[in-house]
Amino acid sequence: MKAHIWRLGSVLFSVMALMVPVGSAAAKGALAFEEGFAPSQDVTVWQLEIAQGYPWVRGQVGDVKGVFMLDTGTPWGLLLNSARVRLPDLTPVATGSAGSGQKMAIFQSTSAPPVMLQGQTWAQVRSVNSADLSFIEDGTGVGPYLGFIGANFFQGAELTLDYARRVAVVRRLHPDTGAALAALPAGLLGGAVVATVRYRGEQPNFSVFDATLGGTPVRVMLDSGNPAASLDQAWLAELRQADLARPFSLIGATTTYRTSPMLLGSLTVPVENAMPYETPVVVDGQTDRQVLKIGFPLLNRWGVTWNYRLKTMSFFNP
Repeated sequence: MKAHIWRLGSVLFSVMALMVPVGSAAAKGALAFEEGFAPSQDVTVWQLEIAQGYPWVRGQVGDVKGVFMLDTGTPWGLLLNSARVRLPDLTPVATGSAGSGQKMAIFQSTSAPPVMLQGQTWAQVRSVNSADLSFIEDGTGVGPYLGFIGANFFQGAELTLDYARRVAVVRRLHPDTGAALAALPAGLLGGAVVATVRYRGEQPNFSVFDATLGGTPVRVMLDSGNPAASLDQAWLAELRQADLARPFSLIGATTTYRTSPMLLGSLTVPVENAMPYETPVVVDGQTDRQVLKIGFPLLNRWGVTWNYRLKTMSFFNP
């Protein structure tokens, strides 16, 4: 992997986290989300391509074919790349910066061309958001890049990410019990469940559960849009002083770190290529510096069934 590509990927986890709502979004006290883009059948199966540590779903918007990144850390269900997909009547709704430094402006349009994903079509997506996300395609080398599929799509549903089988399965849930309305298709059952956690978080894209790192309690944010792992820079300094984190690699002027393994129930999760983040995480209304953000290193070893209604994650053997 080229050094400059890995460096961008390693910090891309914070692209959505650093968005600051303005204008109409701020007036409502929340980000402006799309309408008309949600699971349309009891079971949806998407074939995944795993590249640069990210999961990609092939699809199409109007006449433009390409790939979406399936990013559970993105608050919107659909955020289109305006460099590839042109939308009419754009209104600014948010601004922010990517973790890798790119400034971004979010615009909303009243409508979008039909969105097609592997045999399914959403013909009337309204209030759809877009931004110039060309730097993602430039940095990862994966494209044509159409945009993000994020957490708002999975609200009230169950998401199974199975990198071993290269599939994502979305199942609609019973509104009262939170049970899946249909069984998993044959051949996609995965192995035995090895750990189940309950998570918390005010927003669907910010899910935090408890684990330990070096014998110390740690909160973990699982994010499929994170190709590596990341820790608060002040906490990372403490881990280094306690010899619980050591340099792992040097990429340009950036050092990544290997920490003590994370323990999640009976699972021992290696944490390598961890990078520091500067903006402290707020959990339950309070700043929490002991939050480990992780994606590919965990998802590449174990599958996860993620119930957004019951707020549970069940990790299973491939």
